[in-house]
This record gives sequence, structure tokens and C-alpha cells, in this order.
Amino acid sequence: PALRRFAPQSRPDTDSLYNRQNAGLTGTAVRPTYRARRMPEWQGYLWRDSRGRTAGYVIVHPSRDRFRLIDHAGEPQAVRAALRVLAKRAGAIQIQMPDLHWDSALARSLRIDFCRVELSYRRSGAAMIRTLNLANSLRRLCPELSRRLRASHWADWRGRLVIADPRESVALEIGR
Repeated sequence: PALRRFAPQSRPDTDSLYNRQNAGLTGTAVRPTYRARRMPEWQGYLWRDSRGRTAGYVIVHPSRDRFRLIDHAGEPQAVRAALRVLAKRAGAIQIQMPDLHWDSALARSLRIDFCRVELSYRRSGAAMIRTLNLANSLRRLCPELSRRLRASHWADWRGRLVIADPRESVALEIGR
């Protein structure tokens, strides 16, 4: 695609594209979730369709050593083509995608071809939040959580999921 540089921050066109593409993926959030998605070294590139609408974008941290995909949306082949061009420009021989959702269209397309998958778990220090009222927050999220769970690989799972922070604990009863 013809790449156009943009400031990697929240914008209506990229946010709505991201939301449409990730609507069914468990663990994703509806955007905008924060005011800015940028670090000084991040670069954003988008491309448009034949009508001039944003068709996709990538936000990358370009580096020879660790060229990383930070965020993306769009058709997998177009995203891959954009990454190929940008990585080549940076002289990178490897593209890392540390936060790529396992069930995203891009991840599925990569698994058809060649890729290396590494999974890691951090007991603490990864993405964390603190709620003011955990039970009330989860009660309000139940319809959305139920919708996403029904569409996930865990649709038939039954059991109790305990979500806790140092101040409170809430158990969700999940029954298919």
C-alpha cells in the first residue's frame, strides 16, 4: 500500500478501524482507551482505500536490532506488506510483534507461513489496572464479557473465575 506517515495517537479513523477488526477478540478494549499512543521513537503509517478512507495502519518502533510492531489494523496482507517495506527501510532482518493477539487476522495469516511464536508470563509488572469498585465494574461489563466469551475458544468452559486486587475479590460464575 501507499504509506502515509501520521502521528501515532488516538484518531477517529484508526480507532474505528481497530474497533471493527478487534470486536470479537477476547481481551481487547474498545478505543479510544487513552489519549495518546505514542512514544517519541514510534512511527505511524496508514494507507487509504480507493475512496480515500483509511484502510489500515501500522505503528512501529523502527530499529535495526528490534524492529517492533506496536499496533495495527487492516487486511493482513496489506499490514504485512507495509511492515516489509518499513523493516527493509530500517535495515531490520526481523520484525517482532510482542502484543499481537493470538486470534487476530494478522496472527492467523502469519501462522500459515513461517513465524516463531514465543509466549511468556509475568506474574506482575505487566499491564495492570485498579478499579474503584471491582464488583460494580464487572457487573456492568458482564454483557460485553459474555458476548466475547461466547465468540471465543472458551465458549464451552464452565467454572469460576476469581478476579482480585489487594483490596477486593470477585468471583464470576461462568456457565457456557
